[in-house]
Amino acid sequence: MAQCKRRWSDFGNQTILHKLEIILVFFTFATVFFAVMLILFWATYPYKTIVVKNAKMATSTVRQGEITTYSIDYVKWMKSDYVRRFFVDGLIFDAGEFKPIRPVGAEHGVTPIQIPGTLPPGTYRLRVVITFKPNPIRTIDYTFETDKFKVLESIANANDIENAVPLPEKVLPKNP
Repeated sequence: MAQCKRRWSDFGNQTILHKLEIILVFFTFATVFFAVMLILFWATYPYKTIVVKNAKMATSTVRQGEITTYSIDYVKWMKSDYVRRFFVDGLIFDAGEFKPIRPVGAEHGVTPIQIPGTLPPGTYRLRVVITFKPNPIRTIDYTFETDKFKVLESIANANDIENAVPLPEKVLPKNP
């Protein structure tokens, strides 16, 4: 029984087409291996995004419709894509999103926020979600909350009877 032994020196005795096929297969496997390794790296690398400390509201009591501020001390390592804010008191009220302009580095930041006129009176925390996109396949959310603050009914809602919009009366069907 004859055994087939291939040596690297036999590579020179093959046709050009067969050599190109071997080279193409090698480069295809190398490219696929590189792509898989790159995707695994992008998906699992522990990116440093931001660390927030001392998130505080400027005042502990605000009224519906007023503008207030919150301050944070932070260290930011990469540019963020957008920021979403929520008022949380058991239920979550969306406060919208915006494109951040805070620079990379360590800083103390003060950010204004308008309390919606439709936000029910109560005790809330402001939850801020900062979204980072470090590469094409991954997004990282960083969430922090401020201290508690109280939302009071606006003065216009509580005492402004003259400018209040009357509710429409119900039209009842007439009995025949």
